Amino acid sequence: MQQELHMAPAGLFTDPHASKAPPGALRIAQNVVIRRDGIIQPRPGFEYNKATYGTEDIYRAISFKGDIVLYTSKPTLRWHSNASEILNEAGAALSPIAGEFRGCESRNNLYLPFSDGVRKLTGALDAVAENAGAPSTGSFEAGTASAGTAIANNSIVRYRAVIKRTDNNGVIVRGVPSSSMMYINDSGGAVNLGVALWLSGIEKVGDIAELYRSANYPSTAIPDEELGLVAQHVITSDDIATGAFGFQDTNAADDLGALIYTAPSQEGALQENNRPPKCTDMALFKSSVFFANTEGLQRVILNIKQASDASQTGDATGIGRRTATGDLYSGSYTILNVTPTTGLAIGQLVIAADDFELITFITNISGSTVTVSGYSTRTVVGTTITFDDAMFVGTPSSYRTITCRFGCADRIVVDLCNPPSSYYARSLSDYKYNSSGFVYDGSNGMLVINQKTLGASKFYIWGTHGEAYFPNLTGPTGYAGGLLTGLTTANGIGSTSDDCQNRIMWSKPDQPEHVPEVNYSPVGSENHPILRIIPTRDALFIFKTDGIWRLTGAGAYSGWRIDEFDLSTILLRADAAVEMDNAIYAWTNKGLVRVTDEGVSLISATAIGNLLQYREYMVHSSTTNYSNVYITKNPKDNEIILSAEISATNKTLYIFNTKTLAWYTWVMDFVDSLFHVLCNESDRLLYMFYLSEGTTTRAAIKERKTSLLQMIAVDMDFTVNIVSASGVDIVISAGSGYTPVRGDCFAVIYLGFFVITKVTDATHFQVDRPCVATGNRLFFMGINSVIEWVAKTGGNEGAVKHYTEGGYAFNEFSGLYEINYSFLSSLSTVAVSYIEAFPEFQLPLSTATSSPKTARFIVPSAHARTAYLYPKISIRQALCAWELSGLSLYFKGLRGRALSRGTTTPAAI
Repeated sequence: MQQELHMAPAGLFTDPHASKAPPGALRIAQNVVIRRDGIIQPRPGFEYNKATYGTEDIYRAISFKGDIVLYTSKPTLRWHSNASEILNEAGAALSPIAGEFRGCESRNNLYLPFSDGVRKLTGALDAVAENAGAPSTGSFEAGTASAGTAIANNSIVRYRAVIKRTDNNGVIVRGVPSSSMMYINDSGGAVNLGVALWLSGIEKVGDIAELYRSANYPSTAIPDEELGLVAQHVITSDDIATGAFGFQDTNAADDLGALIYTAPSQEGALQENNRPPKCTDMALFKSSVFFANTEGLQRVILNIKQASDASQTGDATGIGRRTATGDLYSGSYTILNVTPTTGLAIGQLVIAADDFELITFITNISGSTVTVSGYSTRTVVGTTITFDDAMFVGTPSSYRTITCRFGCADRIVVDLCNPPSSYYARSLSDYKYNSSGFVYDGSNGMLVINQKTLGASKFYIWGTHGEAYFPNLTGPTGYAGGLLTGLTTANGIGSTSDDCQNRIMWSKPDQPEHVPEVNYSPVGSENHPILRIIPTRDALFIFKTDGIWRLTGAGAYSGWRIDEFDLSTILLRADAAVEMDNAIYAWTNKGLVRVTDEGVSLISATAIGNLLQYREYMVHSSTTNYSNVYITKNPKDNEIILSAEISATNKTLYIFNTKTLAWYTWVMDFVDSLFHVLCNESDRLLYMFYLSEGTTTRAAIKERKTSLLQMIAVDMDFTVNIVSASGVDIVISAGSGYTPVRGDCFAVIYLGFFVITKVTDATHFQVDRPCVATGNRLFFMGINSVIEWVAKTGGNEGAVKHYTEGGYAFNEFSGLYEINYSFLSSLSTVAVSYIEAFPEFQLPLSTATSSPKTARFIVPSAHARTAYLYPKISIRQALCAWELSGLSLYFKGLRGRALSRGTTTPAAI
């Protein structure tokens, strides 16, 4: 009795035994899509888009404002639309962190991680990716006071300054306030005050410096931090060239503007707007930008415990200025008869106007003879000479010398920032001026010295009279070769960068570039770095090398909670995860999983687990950062796209449809190497960046718009010159870049399209019907779709059946000329294939029937009697529309045990 099997295609199932696979399971589903339950179609075609990247591989791509930002192997950044480079503020190429090119869009800006910190793009085709955040303010000091109304007589006020920057999208960022300066008006009348601000060196033209002042307090009091705006200054190119400019505070004593944001009545001192940290990943969640695997500025913090109260002359210890008398002789490097020498030390600066060449410092002391680094320019006996302590910041072979004429930390800040250097400093104490200038009150203080740029190298600090600091500083011991000796990395106080690979930090709500240093939390073990942070609607999932954590909460102001989520699931590579429709899809040590608030579910095991197993092991066990291991998404078609290959010539993509729950593969065999795939947010089309076949040109192809009938089942197209057409024989010119393949088509106006049915060589082939058209014609590459079903056993894998015939049910069968049928079985490993043509359907698509069709087939005799049958079809044709909806297979049961096809017979029973 004949039986029938009927099944609709259900996607790849390569793991289970045939008897365990569901009906419709496929062993091969190549270059197809299953976007509707039970319907399989050819994958979307791709057309040439750009080929202007030279020899730079495209590692990653990010959609932004209608364009695409590319990270290339140079390494550099480029815009997709015109291949122009994106540079830093100095016009130099940027250095993305290798393997960490993931952006975060907030307030219309795109934020990206770089080796020198977070940078941002504000618009399409920006030529510069500028540093995120406003620069920290340099130092400032009181200038000239004149009669006015700002500060009453016998009053004291406090000042701070802030740099404000507004970008092209109107996002306002303010930097960390300057050190605190107080001014005592003891002039006898009310005054206005001039204030000089030294720039940090990373300001730009158009930045606004804001000066804030407290209310007037009695001169014996200490003003509070409720500072109001009293002056603003737009920074010019001249200011930047000079490195400084001046404010003039003319506001009346009770006329204060908006309060500084760190005022106690506002956000408070702990909410200083630090720049975003260096990081490896960013994500926007609950209006705050989160930064993962962070690193701060290189920094040294010193306490000054022995400050000067004016002069240190005669004091053996303490930082400050010392004066002595001595004899100078023109051209000599020695100062004779120096008295007193108490407190003098190698490395101290010699201050004597026009008496010495260049900058001169002590190189040796022997009795009353002091040797210096520069020769005297005149002869004078018994002259007064000033010696200032010094601090040395940098490395033993390249350091910045800072004059420490006064011990106050704030004065050191002024000297370090003037002129601007690669460092900037802040004092956490107050310093004072009055009508006579700097007030030498002997106050101690805390000094913070930072590198100006993130990702900078470690630096060291040494200093004369290092006993006055905590921790103590080492001073130089001599001089040779133009450098002070005795300064080593072993005896210097080295900077630290607060590098925490398991830490997350977050910005203020809706202020992506304002990141207080207190806004941080460690996650799990510090020995395991954070790989990715990915938000869903209600949680931020944190993927580390020791598992998954989950952060929840209502916002930065209400606090966050971090919980362990699944410590047994490990992300294989940072880019192997993506969010879509409030779920995260990640390639992990367990396979491809779906992560939601409900937990982790495995979605690849039965479908493609065995296809990924070897690659999964290789990636998980290797420290290599495979650039072609990633997951991206195609939200318009509910698809997750996994690139799991580890070779440089990867051309296979694994696709999971979240709507139909079907797996299938795309093999992009018409390119040489496939680098990256992206769904562009602006046009919602897929873009692929690849190496052109047989060339060194890196190019881009774009998904064809399937609404255009002539683009159905089409990949690349080429303009080719037909030299002659005689009957079905066609000859084309060589050198067009096109190689004919069976199933490709070319179109002729009014005559429809012609299908290539036989290829003789690169310029000679035949088509499906007579053609007389010559000249330039548009040729279309077909998509090679292959579908093979999991072994058909008729419900009994142990019994031999006689498979007779079957049919493929097509829901759509328009313009299709031929199908290649193929069969394998358990009794023969040699595939039998044959092609069936359907010329009656080979009409222009606009007139072709779209009614359903069943394509009947006969099972070849070599595979007809078998326990397992593997039906397979291949369709490679451009300009056709087909939808396969099922397979019907007819078979009869065979009595007894099947005999082999050899001479052996069963043994007698």
